[in-house]
Amino acid sequence: MGGPPIVESTDPCFDLDMTSSFCIDPHRVTWLGIDLQARLLPSIHGADDVLVFANKLLKGAELLSIPVVLTEHCPEKLGATDPRVHTDCARVVTKPYFDATR
Repeated sequence: MGGPPIVESTDPCFDLDMTSSFCIDPHRVTWLGIDLQARLLPSIHGADDVLVFANKLLKGAELLSIPVVLTEHCPEKLGATDPRVHTDCARVVTKPYFDATR
């Protein structure tokens, strides 16, 4: 009788066994932020909102122990990730191509 309470739900996103296709298993995902660099952000429509939402997602990833990878396109020319991006828990990967899949 001393165990945790049994929780039942019909919500597919609330699945303690992580069997629903709607669930995110933090052991099988990575949060990827692509080129959130200070010199590129002015070219992004709604860049301030992008930063707000990116930081919320980064905080969530940190709380859920989801690995975080940030890419930087040619940081020697475009600079590093914008300092407003919370990178404490991130691995930063530099890339010479304007393509995150290469």
